[in-house]
Amino acid sequence: MHVSRAIILPKLILILKRKSMRTKLLLFLLGVLCSYTNVLSQTTYFIKYASSVSVSEIDGKVLAKQVIPSGLNSLVNFNVNSVDYLAKDLGKQSEVLSRIIKITVDESIPETSVLNLKNIDPTIEYIEKSHEYKMDIVPNDSLVNEQWALEKIQAFDAWNKTEGDVSVLLAIIDTGIDYLHPDLQNKIYLNSGEIGTDSNGDDKRSNGIDDDGNGFVDDYRGWDFTDRVGFPFDSSGGDYLDWDNDPMDEQGHGTYIAGIAGAETNNIIGIAGVAPNIKLLNLRAFDPSGYGEEDDVAAAILYAVQMGARVINMSFGDDAFSLVLRDVISFA
Repeated sequence: MHVSRAIILPKLILILKRKSMRTKLLLFLLGVLCSYTNVLSQTTYFIKYASSVSVSEIDGKVLAKQVIPSGLNSLVNFNVNSVDYLAKDLGKQSEVLSRIIKITVDESIPETSVLNLKNIDPTIEYIEKSHEYKMDIVPNDSLVNEQWALEKIQAFDAWNKTEGDVSVLLAIIDTGIDYLHPDLQNKIYLNSGEIGTDSNGDDKRSNGIDDDGNGFVDDYRGWDFTDRVGFPFDSSGGDYLDWDNDPMDEQGHGTYIAGIAGAETNNIIGIAGVAPNIKLLNLRAFDPSGYGEEDDVAAAILYAVQMGARVINMSFGDDAFSLVLRDVISFA
């Protein structure tokens, strides 16, 4: 049974105020917990507007945090908690993607109520509830199945012609890659614009400056796009709350996939990648439990395009079609 925060919180506060001064800390923590629970209980939707809607109009909606047409509030029975660009506006260079915005509403709001917004606003092309993806479980044995697939796909014959080329950049959008793994540490793509020293003699990898001007600070070995909502005091939950420049794999799936694709060869350890001479762009969009949000995947795709990836690998799926990822992949 769902008990309204508005009902229970005042009563708890009244009880606690009657206690000694030692309860003040508990009162503070209770307030934090309740407010954060409210943040957790949200659902994300994407709204794509028709081509007749200008980019400046989209900007106005995001700036005003208002997607319900003026004068039609009485026809909508829910409030919008937040309004933002798709993938934090990474798609602004695309006329199509710049017309997609992301909103959040309370989890208790029925999906039909949000989707009904399209019926009262003719400028909306589609509204779609955000999908959540989940990685499959992978064994932790680096020699899983003894690589029978190399023979199956005739990789040994292919290697007589080519083992891939260092100029080919393969983006792995997954749970991240263990960039310290002995079979992969030399295969990770390093962004030359964020390596070396700056004019002050500081290491560009950690100087807190966007040296190459691509909108990402210190992204010298890829990027972590996970920004899933989670309880801030859970230090054991891993790195999943904010975008950052550390795409370390905390789950295992991404490292497994990266190894199949491009593990180093002729080093007497581990396995052999199908294309061992290529470089791997490490893009993390899934949390330590293997869950990923649709807009994080979209952001990773757009970043991969920006960085010049020739191929994008996404080893996950869903049982529902995504209009948003369709538009993002079409752009890519």
